[in-house]
Amino acid sequence: MILGARRGIIIAGLASLIVASDAADAAAQIGAAGQQTARPDRPTIGLVLSGGGSRGLAHVGVLEVLEELRVPVDLIAGTSMGAIVGGLYASGLPADSIRALVAGAQWEAILSDRPPRSALDLAHRTRQRRYTVEIEAGLSGAGLTLPGGFISGQELGLLLRRATLPVAAVERFDRLPIPYAAVATDIVRFERVVLDEGDLVEAMRASMAIPIAIAPVEIDGRLLVDGGLVDDLPVELARDMGADVVIAVNVTPPLLEREEIAGLVGIAQQVTRGLGLQGVDRQLASADVGIVPELDDIGVFDFRRTEEIIGLGEAAARSSSAALVPWSLSEAAYAEHRAALLRRRPGSPTSVSDVRIDGPDWFDDRIALTRVDPRLSRVFSAELAEDAVRHIHATGELERVGYDIVPATGAPALVFDIHEKPHGPHLLLSRIDLVLDSAEEKPLQVAFDGVAAYVRTRIGARSAIWRVEAEVGTTTAIGTAFRQPLDFAGRWFVEPSAHAGRIERRVYLGEESDVEYETRRAIVGLDVGRTLGLSGEARIGVRAGRESSEPQPSTPALIARFPDEAETTAEVRASLVVDRVDAVGIPRRGIYASLAGRASREELGAERNWAAASLDLRAYGSRGRHTLFARAMAGGSSPAQRLPAREEFLAGGFGSLAGWSEGELRGEAFGVARVGWLARVAELPPAFRAVVAGGWADAGDAWEPSLDEDPAARVAVTAALGVESPIGPAFLALTRAEDGGRVTFSIGRSP
Repeated sequence: MILGARRGIIIAGLASLIVASDAADAAAQIGAAGQQTARPDRPTIGLVLSGGGSRGLAHVGVLEVLEELRVPVDLIAGTSMGAIVGGLYASGLPADSIRALVAGAQWEAILSDRPPRSALDLAHRTRQRRYTVEIEAGLSGAGLTLPGGFISGQELGLLLRRATLPVAAVERFDRLPIPYAAVATDIVRFERVVLDEGDLVEAMRASMAIPIAIAPVEIDGRLLVDGGLVDDLPVELARDMGADVVIAVNVTPPLLEREEIAGLVGIAQQVTRGLGLQGVDRQLASADVGIVPELDDIGVFDFRRTEEIIGLGEAAARSSSAALVPWSLSEAAYAEHRAALLRRRPGSPTSVSDVRIDGPDWFDDRIALTRVDPRLSRVFSAELAEDAVRHIHATGELERVGYDIVPATGAPALVFDIHEKPHGPHLLLSRIDLVLDSAEEKPLQVAFDGVAAYVRTRIGARSAIWRVEAEVGTTTAIGTAFRQPLDFAGRWFVEPSAHAGRIERRVYLGEESDVEYETRRAIVGLDVGRTLGLSGEARIGVRAGRESSEPQPSTPALIARFPDEAETTAEVRASLVVDRVDAVGIPRRGIYASLAGRASREELGAERNWAAASLDLRAYGSRGRHTLFARAMAGGSSPAQRLPAREEFLAGGFGSLAGWSEGELRGEAFGVARVGWLARVAELPPAFRAVVAGGWADAGDAWEPSLDEDPAARVAVTAALGVESPIGPAFLALTRAEDGGRVTFSIGRSP
């Protein structure tokens, strides 16, 4: 009996030690993961998701099947797009919410990554219109520098931030509803970096910073890019995080075939894929359950096939259901598991205690704060925060702007993170304007203007901009302008300018078509302007200088129509511009309106008086793939005195009256109307460059009212095929008019 009692005491003591040990383990789990209330009576299941660009959307279908089979996910390790989908799921979003998010995402805007034009002020909308080549280079002591990627990832960051707002203040990823880690690559040391704390959105973005395509992300002084370069299927990481059972989903793209490797982009893509595939087979073999969706013809940028890709992931998971079912929970246990996840999701903030700006030293906080809606200081709204981000980014001097919710006493603080362009503030911008025009029984005509500009930004506290521009081609010139905002919001500004150059315009007089009227000018000016919201601007100014014109070759007949003259000029100018189109190259929606007036006055020092005004109206509307557009242009002069020949209005050419040569029609007045239709027939990744087909009809003329000349009813019909490209819109057009047909190829002009 005594022995039995002693034995009972010993057994009880051992039991107490075991219970104490279990309690200690459970407490450790609570402290480390903030998740478990007791050690689960089942194995810990880890989910591993690989990278693969748009192919990674298949992970969403796998998640849906896991939920349907009631397979719990206790931790997640992901790379690249796997880190994106995994991070969303770890934040507490259910699979159907993630499906709705990615299916409804505007991938065209996300991958083009330019802020929507609706967020730009007119100065930067005008810059886009003036410099249609999208590739922006920087100039420094080390030479030319380019952006870290074609896109900065800003729009992707905003999408992820809104989706994960309830856990925005969570800094340790093991305290998320589902413990999580992402893999990135330190591009300097070329080594694996495990991201398991910090800003969840930044971690997801860094893991998917595809080299060349998406700019690197700097975290804790390390320059990070796509984790797929070093560990595309991090099964071992999941084991290190505590997974007893690993379910791995591999969507890593295969190597390109030889015929698919074309140019620098193809080589870079092959290198990235080759690095990503290293070790994937070994990691997949070490998983307890491996799922490999059949995505043979899916490219890494096929986001337009979102629903199809999700379906392929779902099908692959269902085919592996026999291997997944052993880990299923009962309905009650799974419901409790999901409820526990929701309890660990803090919820989106409703108010903030402070609004802060975290930016580079040169950036004056007042520039950003004037673009933040005052309501954000009282009540938090994701929509208002995103609007502020885009308006700050629209200043044009920043690579990326984001926002974060930072814990603080009482309500959290709203912090706008501002990242400068690594290739600024000395920028090189450009434009190509090329028209090749071939008419029946006429020689090929070429009109070309190339523009290169040096733009110095970040000047002074109000971020003034200085521009120096050189142009070669039909116009050979050099000019400069300095735009100085008078307030931090940039509403009022002054802009002095100077311009010198030579303009050569082909003229058509009888049978002579190889004649040019050459104008040389040296002009200085000063404008004062006021922005009208974000889309409008009014300005008034003066110009003065010296201009001379002469025909080439010079004959008496030509001089009678195009006189050889030189004179001092001085004029007042005023303009009003409203630009609300959604794109410069091939717009789909919005309006553009420009009204300009000029008056040469002897009182200012000009040698003669004259006045002229012009109007340009454009409207675009779309439904589905189809876009209807209309354009009206008109101009006229004061009947009091005839316009100088160099100032006459021109019509004809691809952007005007397509059935006639560039500038073939000219006079003291002109009017052209155009109506047309374009359909998007294809899209080219990664930036969804649209291929369009359609046509338009033109009607109009240019004439001389002072000579009692009446306009003619000139009509032309055009069929065209076009494409949006990084160097501007390009079109191949076939036109029929009263003088016959012509074929035109253009770069840099919209129809």
